Amino acid sequence: MRTLRGLIAASLLLFGAAGPGRGQETPASTPVPQRLSRVLQQAQEDLREGRIAEAARRLREYDGSEDHALRHLVLGNALYRMDDLAGAAAAYRKALDLDKGMHAARRALARIHAQQGDWTAAVKMLGTVVSPGSADADWLALYAQAGLETGDERLGRVLVDAGITRFPGDARFRKLDVTLLIREGDLRRARGALLHLLESKPGSAELWRRLAALYTGEEELTRQTAVLEAALLCDPSNLEGQRQYLTALLLAGDWLTAVGHGESLLAGSERARVVKETALIELLVRAADSGGRGDKVRTWTGLVPEKRRTRVMRIAEARTALREGKVSAARDVLGRLIAMGESDAAVFLWAGRLAEDEGAILDAEAYYEQARKQGDASAGMADLHLARLYLGAGRPAESENALRRYLAMHPEDPYARALLQIVKTRLAESAR
Repeated sequence: MRTLRGLIAASLLLFGAAGPGRGQETPASTPVPQRLSRVLQQAQEDLREGRIAEAARRLREYDGSEDHALRHLVLGNALYRMDDLAGAAAAYRKALDLDKGMHAARRALARIHAQQGDWTAAVKMLGTVVSPGSADADWLALYAQAGLETGDERLGRVLVDAGITRFPGDARFRKLDVTLLIREGDLRRARGALLHLLESKPGSAELWRRLAALYTGEEELTRQTAVLEAALLCDPSNLEGQRQYLTALLLAGDWLTAVGHGESLLAGSERARVVKETALIELLVRAADSGGRGDKVRTWTGLVPEKRRTRVMRIAEARTALREGKVSAARDVLGRLIAMGESDAAVFLWAGRLAEDEGAILDAEAYYEQARKQGDASAGMADLHLARLYLGAGRPAESENALRRYLAMHPEDPYARALLQIVKTRLAESAR
C-alpha cells in the first residue's frame, strides 16, 4: 500500500498548490486502502495526461467500504481544473472532515474562497496554514491580499512587510504596499513605492496611472498630466487612459494641448474606436469650445449622431453659433436641448434672451417663466428678466410684480431698485 505522504506529494504537484505553510503534511504512516490506492494512481495518471473528467469519474465511482481524505483531495483537484469551483470546494471540505490536518485541502479551499470573493473565509483558512516566516511567495501574497480585501490593514502590513523582506524582487508585495500606504494616508511614500516599481517596469501603464491618481492637489495638475501622458505612451490604445489625460488637461486649462491631442487621436489607428466613445468626444468638444475653435466643435460634434449628443456638446454648439453671429442657429440648438428635458434655469434664461434679441417676445416670456419654475440658483434672475421684458412691452404693472418678487429675495440690488423707480414712473404716467 502507498503511504499518504507519497500520494499527497503527487497530488500537490499536479494541482500546483504545494508551498511551505504553517505545518507540513504529517500523516506519513496513514495507509491508503489498497483498492483506493490503485484508483488514486489511475486518477493521477489521468490528470497527468489531461484526462481530467475521466479522473473525476473514477474517484466519484469508487465504492470501497473504506474511504480516505486523499480521494476527496484529488477529486477536488480534478474538479478545480474543470472550473467546477463549487464541486471542488465540497470535495475539499469532505477531505477536511476526514482529516482535519490535511493542509493541502485547507490551502486549496482558501484559494477557491479568494476566487469567489469570499475574502473573510479565505483569511480564516489561510491563517491556519500560512506562516509569514516560511510560506512561499504565492501563498504569502494571497494571504496579504486577503487581509487587505477584508480591511484588516494591521494583518496586511505584517504580511506585506514580510513579503518585501523575504522576496524583495516580487512586485506583488510592492503593489500591495502602495495600496496600504494610500489607506494609511502616506501619499509621499506611496508615490515613492510606485516610482521604485517603475524603475523595473517603466512600460507599465497601470503603474503610471496609479501614480497619476496620487497627484491630487491643484498645484500638482502639471505632474499628473505628465504622468498620464507617460501612461498613454505605454498603452496608447487604452481609451480610459485617453479620457483621464484629456480631463487632466482641461482641469489644468490647457485646451490647446487637448485640441492638438484630439487631432492626433482622430487621425490615428484608434479613430474608429474613439468615434464610438461619446464621453471621449465630449471632452474634445469641451476643449475646442474653451479655445473658441468653432470649426473643431462642429467637426467633432458631427461625429456623434444627433440623438446621442450630450448636453455639453449642445451648449458648445450654441456658443459656437453665437460667436459666429448666428442667433437663430443658437436658438435652434437650445430649443432641441430644452425639448429633451433640460432643467437648468440658466439655459432657459439664455434661450429667453436670444428670443428677445430676435423679437420673439412671447417665446422669451415662456422661457423666463420656465426658468422661474426650476428653483435653482439661476431661477431668481428670471423675475428680473421678466420685469425688463414687461417694461419694454408696455406692461408696467406686470413688471412691478416681477420686480417686487425679485427684490424680496435681493433687496439690495441697485439695478433692480433703479428699475423699480422707472416702473413706478411709468405707472404714474399711465394713471393720468
